Amino acid sequence: MKTYKHLFEQICSFENLLKAYERFRRGKKWRRDVLEFDYFCEKELLALQDELISLTWQPSPPKTFYIFEPRKRLIAAAALRDRIVHHAYCNVVEPIFDKRLIYDTYACRKDKGTLSALRRFGKFTRELLSYYDDSRIYFFKGDILKYFENIDHSILIKVIEKRIKDERTIWLTRKILGTGTGIPIGNLTSQFFANLYLGELDQFIKHNLRVKHYIRYMDDFVILDVCKKRLGYLKAEIGGFLNDNLKLRIHPQKQVIAPLRRGIDLLGYRVYSTHKRLRRDNVRRFRKRLKLMRYKYKMGKISLNQISSSIRGWIAYSRSARSFNLRKKLLGNFVIFKENE
Repeated sequence: MKTYKHLFEQICSFENLLKAYERFRRGKKWRRDVLEFDYFCEKELLALQDELISLTWQPSPPKTFYIFEPRKRLIAAAALRDRIVHHAYCNVVEPIFDKRLIYDTYACRKDKGTLSALRRFGKFTRELLSYYDDSRIYFFKGDILKYFENIDHSILIKVIEKRIKDERTIWLTRKILGTGTGIPIGNLTSQFFANLYLGELDQFIKHNLRVKHYIRYMDDFVILDVCKKRLGYLKAEIGGFLNDNLKLRIHPQKQVIAPLRRGIDLLGYRVYSTHKRLRRDNVRRFRKRLKLMRYKYKMGKISLNQISSSIRGWIAYSRSARSFNLRKKLLGNFVIFKENE
């Protein structure tokens, strides 16, 4: 196994810190904290570099708030300087581990994402349908119970230390993780750490259990098979591995073994062997978003470009399902105007 040393110098280089800031700054250049940082950008980055090199950098307390869609979740947004460190860290460290992740994990990776995962699921389905009737195809779908809250730092550090033999980079990893158990939702490093942690499960499923038709998107995963009994066996083996090796459990209310013919809830869609539809809660959230955007535009709190970008994104997402009539119904009479118009 190839290991890596002398990464800390790359992370702390001024060029990498500047690249990290520019990456973080995209789409945020008019924010007040970004404008203030811009004014003394070089001075601020040099000061941040000195703190890292001298091992005196300390993360600031994050700003916490709740979001309520698709469910209530606590978000912890790191301070601007800390987010630059997160980007600088991921610029150097993430590519090392991305090479080791299996092909069929799709969250927070370049050229992956939900649509790629759905296309892959469709490919697996067609492969099985070429040999078997759809009544014989089953799926096992699982979700990890309180995943981000239960990631064990000591286990994660051991995973990272398999590849990285650089004490200062490990020091920085520990600083970013903080103390205790769990990682916050909302940071770039959290996405990376969360993907990496379940990479151990991916390796177990693909290489120890030799499962062919498997897809993971963050803490959701699904396996296709033509033997319901085998899926029951895989469920038990996966549950045991998670408990013994990662201190995790499959969510008791979010695990199911069922025929694919009935459909499976997957990444915002209801997927069948021959087609997929948007889930009702997905459509409901978009209706609420349209209503909110109409109100914000009326009050002058959002621009037409922002509305257009949001709608185009949802259209691109919904087009891969049978949704033409639905899109026509939702958007055909969508009219907006400002208060003074």
